[in-house]
Amino acid sequence: ALEQREAREFDHVRKSLQELGLPAQLQAGASWGNWSIEYLPSQEQKVSVVIPTGLQLGYLSCLLASFKEYGDPAIAEILLVTNEDQREDVQVVVAQVESSIPVRLVMVESSDEGYNHSAALNAGAREATSDLILFMDDDTECLQRHWLRTLRAYFAQSDIACVAPRLVLQMQKDATLQGGPLMAGADGMFRPYLGERALLEERGVFSRLQTSQDVLAVPGHCFVTRRQTWLDLGGFDEQTFNLYHGVTDFCLRARQRGWRHVWTPVSSVLHHGSKTLNFIQRETEVALSLRDRAVREHELWQERWVAYLGRDGSYSRHLSLHALYEIDTDIVLDWPRERQDRPKVLALPISSGSGQYRLVEPLDALQTAGLARTCVVFPRADRSLREPTVLEIARARPNTLIVQHSIGDHHFRRLRSIRRSCPDIFIVQMVDDLFRDLPTKHHLHNLHQREGELRMREAISLCDRLVVSTQPLADAYSAYCPDVRVMPNCLDEKAWDGLRHPARTEPRARLRVGWAGAMQHLDDLEMIADVVRELANDVDWIFMGMCPDVLRPYVKEFHPFVSYADYPAKLATLDLDIAIAPLQDNRFNESKSNLRLLEYGAMGWPVVCSDVYPFRTGNPPVWRLPNEAQAWVGALRTLIADPARRAQIAEELHQWVRKNHFLMTRAEEWFHAVMRLENGR
Repeated sequence: ALEQREAREFDHVRKSLQELGLPAQLQAGASWGNWSIEYLPSQEQKVSVVIPTGLQLGYLSCLLASFKEYGDPAIAEILLVTNEDQREDVQVVVAQVESSIPVRLVMVESSDEGYNHSAALNAGAREATSDLILFMDDDTECLQRHWLRTLRAYFAQSDIACVAPRLVLQMQKDATLQGGPLMAGADGMFRPYLGERALLEERGVFSRLQTSQDVLAVPGHCFVTRRQTWLDLGGFDEQTFNLYHGVTDFCLRARQRGWRHVWTPVSSVLHHGSKTLNFIQRETEVALSLRDRAVREHELWQERWVAYLGRDGSYSRHLSLHALYEIDTDIVLDWPRERQDRPKVLALPISSGSGQYRLVEPLDALQTAGLARTCVVFPRADRSLREPTVLEIARARPNTLIVQHSIGDHHFRRLRSIRRSCPDIFIVQMVDDLFRDLPTKHHLHNLHQREGELRMREAISLCDRLVVSTQPLADAYSAYCPDVRVMPNCLDEKAWDGLRHPARTEPRARLRVGWAGAMQHLDDLEMIADVVRELANDVDWIFMGMCPDVLRPYVKEFHPFVSYADYPAKLATLDLDIAIAPLQDNRFNESKSNLRLLEYGAMGWPVVCSDVYPFRTGNPPVWRLPNEAQAWVGALRTLIADPARRAQIAEELHQWVRKNHFLMTRAEEWFHAVMRLENGR
């Protein structure tokens, strides 16, 4: 059956070639379903060879000598492009070899203003007289008798712009692949696909290393193009990409006009690799200058081409850009590329619980409600962030990109690149802390006391909208962004509903009173040390997550923090009779949310808390107190002695949370908070 299928495919391909009027020989390729087509070149096509040179004359001499053995009768001339300072040295090499090469050697002068590779290519192309131009670096060499014939043959197809051979090098026992088919990498720059070991006999994924194929671009070290294509495109861009990316820019401009490019392993050329660049970089000053040019070209390349590469369908967006042809397990896109029935959201949460509350769970609610298609790029197992590159974001093509606490220098660079390369993406910054006023015992206090305000201003100004969890945060940051939305924290009912313990029928001998929270609440807990100490003989104190050393002697149980996924169920096991939420009254805490009350309320626990702004928001049914030890002791004693009042407060708080702060009841509000709607808001 397989042989019959292959026979049918062979016949179909052969008939297609005949219908297209392309003279070719067809034979089986390296694997099943793979065909090798050898096109027959036109005898009328002549080729002008353009070689920029002048510094590595030993390599140039070997290249010219290789034309003696592996030349092609279609070659009409070889144009050696150099500047005035190097002309005499190049003429010495020409004098040594010109009598043995049966083609005309022409000296072409290029600009003396620095090393401008694109200008050198253009200078040679302007003097070329043939329909086809073969561009070669001077550290390449011919290896096969019919290598150029293979490349020329592709131009029988009218839509071919560039054709490039396989680049190889043999330094030791095994010859290695230096230039395979070009692929766009994670940084948006092209790199060759070389397989696992870069050996010539390696097939690669789907036999790509042994199969001629269409590519987005060809490497500039050795390729053939039509002179008319060069004219139509206005040549290589000498101003923007004068050193590193002139050829790939040329290729993409041709692709935009409907031209195709081909890479073929049937033709091989020796390439030693970057010999001229390595030579001129021996001088420190020149090396630094070239590095600056490389950075600048990279920025300009991303600005011009990343959005285009993101739309390219020749490489699946489900495959990794970091490890070619491997499945991308970090950015899992389940939305169809072209469908626009629902907006698409890409989100980059931080690794703490804040990332879950403010991004992961709200976006899951939007997806469940059918309001949006969402993709969350989760932090890695070591809690480090997996930060997509600009090309990965362009490839995802979201309507909205949500970032969270993006206040690092690398965040700023990425946001600027997104702004330049993908201006249509709506960027939302998610913030839930007042960084400039972190508590003195917070581990980041010293840094953000000095840099917090400046960094937040930069982060917010690079985004289209700021979404915060409280009104004080909106007031603090509104000067940096004209579009600020307040979206209070909510609980995911899938995780939090149904955890409430049934009412107890038998009273406990000692009530369980407790607290749960993170390390940044050290100041808040130390504030109630006298309360804990005074009631230690009347209740069992239960702490989870953090407990200051000063309180440890009075605590019955301490439970370490667990993963966020296990947190709701673990919190429920504390089985508290009364929960406390002490919070110092300062600017940082004033900007915090009432999240702890929501969690306690979901558990059905009565709450005693500080009388501060977050715990007044929405007027929750809790017992608010001034931060005075005796007021706390008195209130707790009252509740300890009054089970009916405890039950009433617990029930009212539980219903308040269910009514106002479960995610699915506020999915529409979240949608409007993070989306740019048709009217621009």
